[in-house]
Amino acid sequence: MVFSLCDCLVSIFLAAIGAVSYVWFWSRRWRDLITFKAIRCIVLGIFAGFAYYLMRLQWNAPDHFITMMVGWFASDFLSAIAKKVKQILGIGNDSLEVK
Repeated sequence: MVFSLCDCLVSIFLAAIGAVSYVWFWSRRWRDLITFKAIRCIVLGIFAGFAYYLMRLQWNAPDHFITMMVGWFASDFLSAIAKKVKQILGIGNDSLEVK
């Protein structure tokens, strides 16, 4: 499979939709959609969508629906990894933990 800008942008868009859906799911007010946590989730979802596109390109991973799910779970997954790495390295309090 050859790199395609259009497919890459579609993957990023679908991951962003998954991340926005996740943010919308846990938000209680409209103001919750523009908090730091919400923006962080969306940005992590966009990066995860690009990374998942590269995985699809290299290893033929499943297609678009899974890309949306990657965007949905990216924030929790990456926060859990960061928390575990901080525990292993013995670095202070976990400021990435979602409360």
